[in-house]
Amino acid sequence: MRATRLLVAAVLVVPAVCLAGSASMHLDRTSLLPGQEFNVTFTAPDGLPDGAWIGLIPSSVPHGDEAVNDRNDVAYRYLSGQTSGTFTFKAPGHPGSYDLRMNDGNGKEIASVTFAVKAVDVSAVTLKLSATTVAPGAAFTVAFTAPPGLAEDAWVGIIPSSVPHGDGAEDDRHDVAYEYVSGRTSGTMAFEAPGTLGSWDARFIDTGQNGTEIASVTFEVRALGGATISLDRTTYAAGEDVTFHFTAPEGFAKNAWVGVVPSSVPHGDEEANDRADLGYVYLEGRTAGELTLKAPTEGGSYDLRMNDTDQHGREVASVTFTVTSDVSAEDMAATLAAKGKLALYGIHFATDSAEITKESAKQLAQVGQLLIRDSSLKLTIEGHTDSTGNADHNMELSQRRAESVKTYLVDTFGIETGRLTTRGLGATVPVADNSKEAGRALNRRVELVR
Repeated sequence: MRATRLLVAAVLVVPAVCLAGSASMHLDRTSLLPGQEFNVTFTAPDGLPDGAWIGLIPSSVPHGDEAVNDRNDVAYRYLSGQTSGTFTFKAPGHPGSYDLRMNDGNGKEIASVTFAVKAVDVSAVTLKLSATTVAPGAAFTVAFTAPPGLAEDAWVGIIPSSVPHGDGAEDDRHDVAYEYVSGRTSGTMAFEAPGTLGSWDARFIDTGQNGTEIASVTFEVRALGGATISLDRTTYAAGEDVTFHFTAPEGFAKNAWVGVVPSSVPHGDEEANDRADLGYVYLEGRTAGELTLKAPTEGGSYDLRMNDTDQHGREVASVTFTVTSDVSAEDMAATLAAKGKLALYGIHFATDSAEITKESAKQLAQVGQLLIRDSSLKLTIEGHTDSTGNADHNMELSQRRAESVKTYLVDTFGIETGRLTTRGLGATVPVADNSKEAGRALNRRVELVR
């Protein structure tokens, strides 16, 4: 941040000075913020030409000569024949003494009123980037804080670092993007990185009227490579942990993320990935490592897609895998031996019911084969629901569903009753976020526990 500067608040009105006839002016308030609108009420002599005017002029400019006033005004309004009325002006953006001066259109100043633009401390101005290194065209954000009292047209611009600092007009000539602060004391602005590689600044300028730069922060635009995702295998059971390896460039935004997205969704657009993802994890500044997401509950082709930010970003890497909705007896045996339990998503029930649906037969047949092949195997069948609905009802429903699975295995495959126990856990053991449908689908499951 640059050294503290002082900016403006217009606060003082002094009595009007009448220089000719009935010409007079009065301001409507005694305290103004920089850039804030204020009103001047005026009377003017009859017979002035339409070109008579009122201008806002620094008090240091000598009085009396209309041509001198014309060379130094920062704003003006023509009277256009009016002998009385009200005009609206904006307070200047810099401290000092200013006048509103009425000019008769024939070369003379005929009335004036003076006000002071006083200092406001702007040491609280800060800028913070979401990333200090971004790819050309990538989205990034600039968070800012500012004190009350800055001009409404204070602005933040994206400017090449080679442009000398300090002069707001010079910054204005070179900015490639900008946004007005519009009276806010804090907020976040979204920008797109310039297409030219190199060093760039986000600069805070106190006003759009020949202002002064009061804060800046630098970032680099460069081609970012090295984003990769890989898997140890390409096929997973529904609901299974999908552990992936990744590398990411230094300088990625902390909210860069990897999500599970159906392969049918077109590649490239982070926002499209965001709308379609079935689970995600943020990289949080990590440049390499392993992370885990859950395979979706429906069979099909899916991608893990890396995105450089979650704010209008880009997809930068992907890998494809297949989800099988049914788990084989062999895979169940291996998972139970390794982990002592497994979740099944191929067993379905009618809505709010313990009735097993027809499409569950294939998965239940594999469970039957598992128990037939290993006659010593004993299992607890657990029922789990999502958090939708009443907790007591979900607990009772999950118990009835577990018992329905036991009954099916006993009646269909002749499994001894004593080898199977049941337990309903309702929504008490979630494995995913119940606030999203993809998470609720993962929580609705049957688990087998040794």
